[in-house]
Amino acid sequence: MAMTMHPSLAVHPGDWLKSEVVDPHGVSINRLAASFHVTRQTLSNLFNGHTSLSADMAIRFARQPRTPPKPSWESFLKGRPKPKVSKGG
Repeated sequence: MAMTMHPSLAVHPGDWLKSEVVDPHGVSINRLAASFHVTRQTLSNLFNGHTSLSADMAIRFARQPRTPPKPSWESFLKGRPKPKVSKGG
């Protein structure tokens, strides 16, 4: 049986990137678009949830020196209990 997530818990990758990566570094969309060699409209569409995050765009974010190389799962998991691992018997 597949589990489904309530729609109110879903976060678009573009929204997450803008609020957690771009805004804290104070980078303008115009400047970021120029460094990514894409139009401002392309990033605006991503950040506003009108387009999905492509593999190519994810790589562009990962290669930026001012942004984290990958989503920080450590920060996402911080404060959560560690899963218990049992040895198979």
